[in-house]
Parts: sequence; C-alpha cells; structure tokens
Amino acid sequence: MAHGFLLMILLFTSIISPNIHACNQNDHSSLLSFNLTLYSPPLNWNSVNCCSWEGITCNPEGRVINLLLPSERLDGVIFTSSSSLANLTHLTHLNLSSNSLHGSLKNKLFESLNSLKILDLSYNLLSGELPLSLTSGNIRTLDLCSELQIFHAGHNNLSGLLPEDIYNAIKLEEVAIPLNSLYGGISDKIVNLTNLAILDLSFNQLCAVLPLRLGKLSRLKIVMLNFNDLQGPLPQSLMNCTNLVELRLGQNNLEGNIAKLNFSKRTSSLNNLEGQIQSEILSLNSLSFLSLSDMENVTGAMKMLMHCKSLRALILSYSFKGEGMPSDDDMVRFDGFQNLRIFTLLFCDLTGRLPHG
Repeated sequence: MAHGFLLMILLFTSIISPNIHACNQNDHSSLLSFNLTLYSPPLNWNSVNCCSWEGITCNPEGRVINLLLPSERLDGVIFTSSSSLANLTHLTHLNLSSNSLHGSLKNKLFESLNSLKILDLSYNLLSGELPLSLTSGNIRTLDLCSELQIFHAGHNNLSGLLPEDIYNAIKLEEVAIPLNSLYGGISDKIVNLTNLAILDLSFNQLCAVLPLRLGKLSRLKIVMLNFNDLQGPLPQSLMNCTNLVELRLGQNNLEGNIAKLNFSKRTSSLNNLEGQIQSEILSLNSLSFLSLSDMENVTGAMKMLMHCKSLRALILSYSFKGEGMPSDDDMVRFDGFQNLRIFTLLFCDLTGRLPHG
C-alpha cells in the first residue's frame, strides 16, 4: 500500500512539473563563476538546479537559453578575456541592462554565442571602443552572432566607429546605441539590414553624410539620429519608408526640403532643415509631432501648420531670427489647432510684444 501511494506521488509530480529541467553542469559552473566576478552582493543562486534561479531559463535539455538580470544593481567587470558567459553556448537572450557593469568589450565572448538573438547592455558604465572587425584583437562581434535580432547598448561610454560586422548581422531588427561617443559615418552597407525596424544612434558624434539608399530599408519604423554632426543632403529615398512613424534628425547639419518626404507618418521630428514650411506638409494627414528648427516667417508658419488637424505637439526652435512677433490682426487663432497640446518656441530670436488672443 505504501509503495503504491509513493508511486502515485511520483507520477503526480511528473505530471504537474513538466517544465522543471535538470541544469547542465557546465552551465551551472559557468553561472557560479559569473556570480563570483560581481562586486555587488552576490545573486541568490543557492539551489542545486540552476534552471530555477532568478533570471535563468533553460530549454528541455537543461541548457541555459535566457540570462535576464536587468536592474539588479550588478557591479563588476564581466567582459574579461576569461568570461564564463562565453560557455553559455545555447544562450539566445542576454539582458544585463540598467546595472553598473563596466570595462570594455575586448574579450571573445561572442565567438561562442552564435545562437544569441537579443543582446541588451544599455544603461551601464561600459567604455572603450566598439570592435571594428573580425581581425581586430577585440571581440569578434555581431558577425558571429548570425541569429542576432536586437542589439541595445545605449547610455554607456562606448566610443569608436560603428563596427563593419554589424552590417553582416542581416537578421537585425533593432539597433539602439544612443548616448555614447560613437564617431564616423553610417556605411552604405546598412542596406543589407533589410529587417531593420528601429535605428537609434542619437546623441553620439556621428558625422559624414547619410547613406543615400537609406530608404531601401522599407521596414523602418523609427529612425533617431538627432544630436550628431551629420551633414549633406537629406536622402530623398526616405519617402519609400512607408512604415516610418518617427524620424528624428535634429541638431545636425543636414540640408533638404521636408516637402519632398511624402511618406505617411504619425510622428516626425525634423531639424536643421532650412527655409519656410511648404504647403506639401498638409499631405501628412497623420502628423502628430513636429519639431523644426532654422525656420523663417513665423506668421506664415503658424497659418500653414494650423491646418495639420492631427498635430498634437509643435516645437519650433532656433528659428525666426530677428523677426517681429505677429500683430494682433495677424496672430493665428489657436482654435485652428484642434488637437494641439504642446506648443514651444525654443531659443527663437523673436522681437516685440506678445500679441493678445
């Protein structure tokens, strides 16, 4: 009777616990070694089975596939030449964002992580140059992560050129490396990334001209390149990006005409495009956010923009130099902006008094 009861318990346990896998011993040891490299209080990884540890997910074979430890106050240099993370060869998702990890990316970490799909190292204290190529002495980067779809490393202290190998990771859907010190240009090879939907390289030191064929990336939804030193013409191929909902090119030295960008979009932030607002902007029926700088003719601009019925936020900066405020008779009635919630005249050089109305 006792044996039958025990058998029933074992059978019941096997039914209700199908997702508990025995951790691979090599992965178990690698994770413990990783834990020892942290200066911060160690993670509470005490049980025998690492598949049950915080932030760890295993596949049915007990191999670690997810290491997710964002905002855990981790502190340490984990990307050393002997990083134990390189032994987690089945890893598909690595998220160590919003911690205090520091050091540079100079190890061979990614050589063995060829199954990695999502890599998020943003909001840390990482420094040094991004590796340039397969022949460099640094990590061999994204070319060896042929499955990589998401690469986030923003809000660090990274510097250097964009690595050439990033253009070979053809499954990339998101590249976000804002608020670093990257310099140089964006290669024409970016057109290889046909799955790219999000490109955020804002707040860096990028220069040169934008690739003229950037618009071949028809899946682009968000492009944020503001606060760099980009120069030259605005690629007219962007009009082919019919899925684009947010375009931020502010605080660069680009030249061009917004009217020639005929894509349908919900959010647009275009800066440093000189001249007057053209009537073609009225064709952007879904335009809800507009930020423009270096504009002329304040009265004409307001009269034109009041017909953008979906406009919710209007930011006009560094514009109307030396112009006078419109008179009361010329002042545009703000009830024309039916959905406007935010209106800012930032660093404009207007003279005269504020009109009534």
